[in-house]
Amino acid sequence: MIAFADRSMVPALKELWKLSFGDPEGYIDLFFEHRFRDKECLVDVEGERVAGMLFLLPITVITPLGEMDARYIYGVATHPDFRGRGISTRLLHRAHREMEKEDVILSILVPATKELFQFYEHRGYAIEFNCRRMALPAGEIPPGEGVPLAESSFAGEAALRNRYFNRCHMFGRWDTRALSYQDIEAGYTGGEVLSFPGGYAYCLPDGDKVLVKELVLPKDMDFYEVAKAVHRRYGAKEYQYRLWEDIPAGELAPYAMAHWIKEKRQKKLEDVEGRASYLGLTLD
Repeated sequence: MIAFADRSMVPALKELWKLSFGDPEGYIDLFFEHRFRDKECLVDVEGERVAGMLFLLPITVITPLGEMDARYIYGVATHPDFRGRGISTRLLHRAHREMEKEDVILSILVPATKELFQFYEHRGYAIEFNCRRMALPAGEIPPGEGVPLAESSFAGEAALRNRYFNRCHMFGRWDTRALSYQDIEAGYTGGEVLSFPGGYAYCLPDGDKVLVKELVLPKDMDFYEVAKAVHRRYGAKEYQYRLWEDIPAGELAPYAMAHWIKEKRQKKLEDVEGRASYLGLTLD
């Protein structure tokens, strides 16, 4: 039986999360304390056991045609005892029906592996968001201090973020609650939002590497001026950048897929020109 979750299911949902994704218990507790809402989680219950789950996180997609109500599909998981029975597919179909009832325009997700792109394509999804990926060894960063950096937060940079990406063909804009959770998550994982004149970088140290998971780069600023500053702060061996498609660095790669609940809106948007689409801060 598929239904929305309730608070009594949280222990079982945490167990399923741990089995499926292997995250530390502290991180799982963080999500359920600060991000979980009953009506944003569908579960498949077999007997008295939670066999599968899927989260529907609200997000607004900004387009030249206006704002579109959307849902970000997150944390899709099936308990090992119930795999191979089509549970995730049934959860996805139910999610689409629930979105249709609420006049949601589209659903978005980020496949965790290359193989999952094909899995979701067979279930009505297509690539709508690309990114650029760049692995930058420390030895390839020019000498110099780069731009001045200051500690900031997603909440503090929300207005800048929205202005910067609003020019996209499609931009996934998170609300205040979602950005507040991003700050909480960054505090737990050791990530930092580092601001500089006209932009910011979200950096997450990972051993001898640093993941730069979002970059707002003014059009008149040299990318390497930011790279210098980030290297000056961390002194890592390598920096892995995930960039908006319009930033001329790195290699283009597929990032996120969408399924249009309201196909007429998709067709109208296809006739409108715009800059490259952008989705970020997807908790991946």
